[in-house]
Amino acid sequence: MTNGKICYLEIPAADVAASARFYATVFGWKVRQRGDGQQAFDDTTGSVSGSWVTGRSPSRDPGILTYVMVDSIEQAARIPKATITIERGNGAAPGDAMIFSVRAEGLGASEPADVLFAVTEEKISTDVPRGENAGRRLAHSAVMRMGVRVGEVHPPATAFAGSVTLSVQPGWRRANLRVVAFVQERRSRRILGVGALPLDKVPPVLPGG
Repeated sequence: MTNGKICYLEIPAADVAASARFYATVFGWKVRQRGDGQQAFDDTTGSVSGSWVTGRSPSRDPGILTYVMVDSIEQAARIPKATITIERGNGAAPGDAMIFSVRAEGLGASEPADVLFAVTEEKISTDVPRGENAGRRLAHSAVMRMGVRVGEVHPPATAFAGSVTLSVQPGWRRANLRVVAFVQERRSRRILGVGALPLDKVPPVLPGG
């Protein structure tokens, strides 16, 4: 690594999943899950990494400006985005478990892709007992609590429908939970579309449903 080069960025985001989908779809950034559960990215050169951070206000006045190179602005603006929908299902589930249906439409995969489902929790912090951050409380954004593979899509298919069962574990704070579904190509790691739903906005299943 060249001494003195810019290598890492923290980008303010109101919705980490939506921001990840935008940068992956428009610019081709590779989105990955870090060891601490946070979503991170690598740019197309592999030289710059970073993450999206919630709880920070966007810079409305010009300061340091960062530019992202694209081959064609018009082409980047026309890149289609898949629509990912997550809904509460009415099927029977054991105990307090919930069934979610996951649907994807408008997929334009150029290779086999996986449909993935995850649960993230926000407003989690860690008290650091030692090291350079000793005595500090570090806030995390969108820590992944669980993740499963729902299914797969093979070209030329452009749609997918599946379901997944979720059990909220003790210690998870329901008000801070969000369910996320996304479709990702296996080789390129390109994300074709992302959908998210706050768990506290999920309607209950009607009696007899």
